[in-house]
Amino acid sequence: SFLYPSVAVSGHAARTPLIFAFATSTHNSFLTLFFGLPFERAIKYHKMSARIAYLAGIMHTYVAFVAPVKDYKENSDFLS
Repeated sequence: SFLYPSVAVSGHAARTPLIFAFATSTHNSFLTLFFGLPFERAIKYHKMSARIAYLAGIMHTYVAFVAPVKDYKENSDFLS
């Protein structure tokens, strides 16, 4: 979350929908064969999960680059 950022947790949140986006991107993927999912419906799920992965990736970038700067500024008197 934005209150208590964690790079590991935000990385997992960004990676999970990305895995699903790659799994639904081809005609003969295991999801379409295993679940009997039509390709047209799989493309809808592919687009939705890719958008979720994009937004989660933006949050992960925020946590990785902005949050450590805040922690450093808060603890700068301790480091001196």
